[in-house]
Amino acid sequence: MQIVTLLWTRSRWEERTRDRVRSDRVPAVSAKRRDMLLLPLSEYRRWADTVTQALQGVVRFLQRERIFRARDLPYSTQLVPLTAILTLLGEAAFTPEPTAKLRQWYWCGVFGELYGGTTETRFANDLQDVLAWVQDDGEEPRTVRESQFQAERLLGLRTRNSAAYKGLYALVMKRGGRDFRTGETIDAKAYAADSIDIRHIFPQKWCAANGIDSAYANCIVNKTAIDGQTWGYMGASAPSKYLVAIETGVPVSPQDLDAICNSHDIDPVALRQDDFGAVFDARYERLIRQIEDATGRPVNRGDGQDSPFSVQRGAAALARGIESLIKAGESKVVEFKSTGRKNLDTGQKDQAMEWAVIKTIAGFMNGHGGTLLVGVQDDGSVLGLEEDLTVFSKKNTDGWEQWLTGLLIQAFGKAVTANVTVAFGIINERTVARINVAPASAPVYATRMKTGAKGAVFLVRLNNTTHELDGPEASKYQHDRWFK
Repeated sequence: MQIVTLLWTRSRWEERTRDRVRSDRVPAVSAKRRDMLLLPLSEYRRWADTVTQALQGVVRFLQRERIFRARDLPYSTQLVPLTAILTLLGEAAFTPEPTAKLRQWYWCGVFGELYGGTTETRFANDLQDVLAWVQDDGEEPRTVRESQFQAERLLGLRTRNSAAYKGLYALVMKRGGRDFRTGETIDAKAYAADSIDIRHIFPQKWCAANGIDSAYANCIVNKTAIDGQTWGYMGASAPSKYLVAIETGVPVSPQDLDAICNSHDIDPVALRQDDFGAVFDARYERLIRQIEDATGRPVNRGDGQDSPFSVQRGAAALARGIESLIKAGESKVVEFKSTGRKNLDTGQKDQAMEWAVIKTIAGFMNGHGGTLLVGVQDDGSVLGLEEDLTVFSKKNTDGWEQWLTGLLIQAFGKAVTANVTVAFGIINERTVARINVAPASAPVYATRMKTGAKGAVFLVRLNNTTHELDGPEASKYQHDRWFK
């Protein structure tokens, strides 16, 4: 009834606006009780069937965002303006630019937690604001402008009572979190068939036995989408033990299981070492990036709003993490490169070296995510960035990071580049760049730098190497990865 009332009052508002009625006499768009009581039967009949059809579009939208069940819906109230908006936009809502704007508005409502109180006024504002934004390229809706999320809020998200808790659960799947049992993208069919639910990464009993604060053990940072069969293998065991049980029971290779873990923003090397702090710290940062990517707004971070384990993740911990990655070797989610810019054969800057970095990062984004170590040779020996820096005018890590950021912005744009983080560790007195890459929430194309070369290309990670896909192959991969 509220949806129909919104549409009736919106059509009345449009009619009066077209007739140039004085603004103080134009009736407001509304879904308040008094307006529902005034709803004419003829208007109900006019809109009822159209709204019913639009609800199919709502399901389609929610499933694309990986919201499959009513219990996982962040706000049922937000469906009122969403349905009204889709009723008026029709199929145009599912074209790229309108879809991107609808996603941003939706997730701003969820992570801004703006639909938890009195909502009738927001219903009307969002209907008007979003339509003007989508159809007329108007200003951002108030819900987008008002949305704020505090980083420390992650530590308080522990149950489905919170919209943001359910929102992050969906985003992990949307961005590429794979089914632990099959390694495939989680769609509605897999979600139901495999009894997927939000479950602990480090089991509660293990956390209690190892002195992990229950507040951290039970928050969203230590949870992800895990199927029932995998959960059975996990039990109360340490990750180092349950990963072996999963590999034997599914069965799945260690490399493939590491890739699945990485797709959930779980550092597989730290997980195999039972390093709760390292997994938690890295995932805390990744979830913040996910929220920023979905809402298009920065997460608020005041003093003391870093991960509670960040103080333990100093230079020594970073070096240990890099050494562990080197020891584990290259895989679907780890790659080594001797340099980022310098051709060791010629001793000169080389765009081919830069393109190799871009290719690897794009492949990680379009796959499970991953880590690129620069300054490490294929055999695992550490060369260090010092060799690369000889071709830089600013011969330090600041100059190297500035070069990398500019390179990635040129190849991908600023929004996509935000999914990449860089840290520098010292191994045997040599500097290694650790580049962590998050899985992307939509296909990422890389723009070639070479004059006269093919423009934007789609790159994917196949086993330990990166390949270009186009035509039907690219379409199928993208459908299976993002649009199932």
